[in-house]
Amino acid sequence: MDYQNQLCGGCGLPLREGEDIVVCPECGTPQHRACFEKENRCVNADRHGESFVWAGSDVPAAEKATFPCPVCRHENPVGADVCSRCGQPFSEKALHLDAPPTRREMNPAQLMDELFFDAPKGVTDLQLEDDERQQVEYVLSQRMLQASPGMTEAQTQERLCGHPLRQVMTFISSHALTYVRKFRKLENGQALTWNWAAFFLTPYWFFFRKLYKPGIIVLTLRICLSLVMYQPMSQISDLMMQLSDAMRNGSLTDEMYLSIAEQISAFAPAILISTGVLLLLAVVSGLLADRLYHRHVKTSLDKLKQSESRDAFLVSFLRKSAVSPLLAALSYVAISVIPTLVLTFFLQ
Repeated sequence: MDYQNQLCGGCGLPLREGEDIVVCPECGTPQHRACFEKENRCVNADRHGESFVWAGSDVPAAEKATFPCPVCRHENPVGADVCSRCGQPFSEKALHLDAPPTRREMNPAQLMDELFFDAPKGVTDLQLEDDERQQVEYVLSQRMLQASPGMTEAQTQERLCGHPLRQVMTFISSHALTYVRKFRKLENGQALTWNWAAFFLTPYWFFFRKLYKPGIIVLTLRICLSLVMYQPMSQISDLMMQLSDAMRNGSLTDEMYLSIAEQISAFAPAILISTGVLLLLAVVSGLLADRLYHRHVKTSLDKLKQSESRDAFLVSFLRKSAVSPLLAALSYVAISVIPTLVLTFFLQ
């Protein structure tokens, strides 16, 4: 019998050609093997005593034209191989196993066991008090639920950056799906990806994502550039003030205007060079940001897995993961304040 486009009684999705289908020997109900194994029985088992015989789906397949991605819950058309939002590849299990409905009701300790099933389990290093451990577990469990709201058991063995996908998403936390998609491209052989946030917000983006080394390098270059350009920009500001005052009090002459214009023009090469350096830093940051972040996530998780105790692992994961708006703000203050402090000190 041709079961194509009939609906699976377990998940409600159309049965497609080439899928692994189980047909109940008693009533003839077809269903995906993953749906059958989920309950370990026919979906119509309760009706077998009524001499029930499956006679086809009651709902047209056209009514079920989409299905939710098990990772991000985005609706994708039936037949899609990957999620159009997060890039999640679809396997038969991933399509038809729903996330446990009680996941958000599970206590944080259970969620941590589920999330960090491959983490160190020793207790010889750092040992937290019960209330401290509960607080850490609660924060991390909330990050996990927010970063991977639709994650199912089918994804627990999928890996990214050499680690379970859900751990990576929880580590990234903010906009995890965006970086999962980019990381997959990098691991599939794409040399570089583009990061608009790093382009427009360099070096602040690096500190926001806790990439300290590249952040410090770009921050230092920005500060040095500010110091080099301080004197020319200060002189240009003074010349513009002179021009403004002369125009306001009516003392501006052609000779004065030409003189000020010539002096300002003399600084044009320095301004163009500094602008070019800033643009170059931004472009390089935009091109390298995702690859540097991918390496940062992988390296950080590699080191975390070397912890000697579960408590030490949880504390380190909490400290190193997610984002830091405070560090981004401090880097902005540093660029604004440090050049002024340095020049004030040396010009005294």
